[in-house]
Formats: sequence, C-alpha cells, structure tokens
Amino acid sequence: MSSTTLPITLGIIGGGQLGRMMAIAAQQMGIGVSVLHPSADCSAAPVSDVCVGDWTKREDLLGWAEAVDVITLEHEFVAAADLDELVRRGTPVWPQGRSLECVQDKWLQRSHLQAAGLPVPQFRAVDSWADVQLAVAELGLPLVLKTRRMGYDGHGTAIARSHQELESIWARFCPPDMEPLGQLLAEEFVPFEQELAVMAIRRRNGDCRSYPVATTVQKNYVCDYTIAPAAIPRAVGEKAQEIAIAAVRAIESVGAIGVELFLTKSGDVLVNELAPRPHNSGHYTLNGCATNQFEQHVRAVLDLPLGSTELLVPAVAMANIFGTRQGANVSLPLDAALVPAGVYLHWYGKSAERPGRKMGHLNAIASSIDRARDAAIEARDALSRWRSRDNENAGDA
Repeated sequence: MSSTTLPITLGIIGGGQLGRMMAIAAQQMGIGVSVLHPSADCSAAPVSDVCVGDWTKREDLLGWAEAVDVITLEHEFVAAADLDELVRRGTPVWPQGRSLECVQDKWLQRSHLQAAGLPVPQFRAVDSWADVQLAVAELGLPLVLKTRRMGYDGHGTAIARSHQELESIWARFCPPDMEPLGQLLAEEFVPFEQELAVMAIRRRNGDCRSYPVATTVQKNYVCDYTIAPAAIPRAVGEKAQEIAIAAVRAIESVGAIGVELFLTKSGDVLVNELAPRPHNSGHYTLNGCATNQFEQHVRAVLDLPLGSTELLVPAVAMANIFGTRQGANVSLPLDAALVPAGVYLHWYGKSAERPGRKMGHLNAIASSIDRARDAAIEARDALSRWRSRDNENAGDA
C-alpha cells in the first residue's frame, strides 16, 4: 500500500457547512482543499479554494477534478455515473458511486439493508394511489410517506394519521399531472422510545470504528438537539453500534456515515436512514471526542490511520441554530461570543438567512447529559435574543 504524503489537495463537492468543517479539519493536517460550489461566497470560502461550478454539469465536475488528488462529498446529491467517470479518468472518489447509489434512493437503501439482514421498518414502494391504499392495508395508520430521492432535513417526509391526511399528502406529493409518480416510499410508523444516531467511520482499507451512541431530538422532522452519550442500557448501545458498523460495511462506503436509528419500547433497534458523509448528529464530536467526525472523514478517504472515537467528557450536547428571517447580510452580535464556560459556538458564515435554515450550532460539555442539554439550549436561547435585538436595531437605523 502506498503512503499518503504532502503536498496533497483534497477536493470536496459542496461548500456548505459540512464542506467548511471538512476543510478546516484537512487544513489543520496540512492538506490543501478545493471545493466545487455554485457560489463563490459559500460557507467553505474563507477556509478553502472555491471553484465556482455546478456539480450536476459533467463538464464543470470534470474540469475541477483535474486540479485535485482525491475527491469526497459533503452531500449525496451527485450522479453516481459522474463519480464513476472521475474514477475512470484517474481521480479517486470516496465514497464511490456504487455506495452512493445504495443510499440515494430510499427504497433501494432499505432494500439493500434488508437484504444484508439488518433490521428496518416495514416498507413498500409506491407508484400509484392504489399502491398507497395497499400500503395502508398492510402497514396500517399512521403511515409514513417519503420521497425516494433528494429528501433531507424533513423535506419530502410526511406522516398520515388518517385517511383524510393521506389523501392530502398524496395530492401534495403527487399532483394529477405527475401520476404515476413512482418516487415514493411508504413505511410503517414506528412508535419509538428514542431516536438514536451513530457516526461510523470506514477507512479505505476496511477498518471500521463507531462513535458513542447519541440521542437526537427532532422538531418538524429536523434535528433540534443531540445528546451524547445516549441514556440507554449498555447492551442497547452495543447493539446500535454493531448495527451501524454492519450498515457501513453493507454499502461498502468510505468515510463518515451518519446512521439514524429507532429504539422501540421493546428494546429493538431499527435502521431509519443512512447519510454517507459527516452528519448533523455527529457535530458533538467537535468538542466532545478525541478525534472529531470531520477529521476522521478526511483520514478515512485519504486512507490514513483512524483516530480515537473516545468521548473525552462525561456528556456533550449539540443544539442547532436556525434562521428566523429572510434576508442577506447575516449578523452575529459580538456579544454572542460571551457564552458560558463549557459552551462552544460554531457559526457557518452563510451569506443569506431564511427561516429554518441551519446557521450554526452550539456544543455544550457538562458533568451530566441533563446539564449539557440545558446549557446548550439556554445558550441558544440567549443567542436568539441577541440576534433578534440586533435585527430590530438594524431595522430602526
């Protein structure tokens, strides 16, 4: 095996907050970074070289790839065939196209995991209204409907608790002029006890590791905050980590993978979804673990030895900071830096804000998971008050 030596340039498809944090991790290791992004003022711009281009256009992708040594992704919305073409032209891409194909379509993802013997909720592909009715007969209500592709942060997910809601959701997802859609997934509603998440890492040589299990709390289908370690029995945690590693190996992905799980009241652990990249549920590792998920991802795709995934503090919580208004010139009051001891601000530097958009996050470390959670949420509330006051003052000026 040839060793990785400097200088080397890592190419990242996408320059959002995940690309930004990957770039920071890479540069701390002396690795150059180039990101491909449609906007020159993307989040990763201050910490990397930005090539302005569209990753959905093959000519932009191929032209940019000539200047980098290894390519990875901050999202899974790139055509697998285009990634395969990059490899054919001599630029390694991790994760590979075949791994990405396994997760880009949620029905294929579930089918692949089920075939590998992993526990997943019952599911059905939906091509017509008749298929929806059959899914209800087999899986009952409530019923979860998801778009098979391009869904994230709650986009393209809805829960029907009645036949009337089901009709409304179907009309929204599948207008009459689009039928048959053939792009929906119906799955059983899991009355979970907790939503769990495990960040798993797989190196190019096959070495796999997992981080401690975290509890995630959703609001409007989007992660609101995360706590690690999860308050679960040790045996359940070990099971969740084993399932996460098995899922990573099943799709043969390389790099960080976010594995979202359901813990049922009976103690069963089911795989909900996979994200083949660093993930929101793993942001707590930036201040809580020996090696954070972004550095691990860089190590894995460059086939470098993986770092420790050990949790170095008793407890850590992550709270997302969401946009509250529509507009550019996003402000962050300097007073926001005066957060309590043990609370760390990670601001993404986005040039525009909109309601619900992830603008940053806060990590809080403490002696217990309750104290960590409370510290993160209280700091977020304080920051929101400062930002609201600043925005009001800007409007009065």
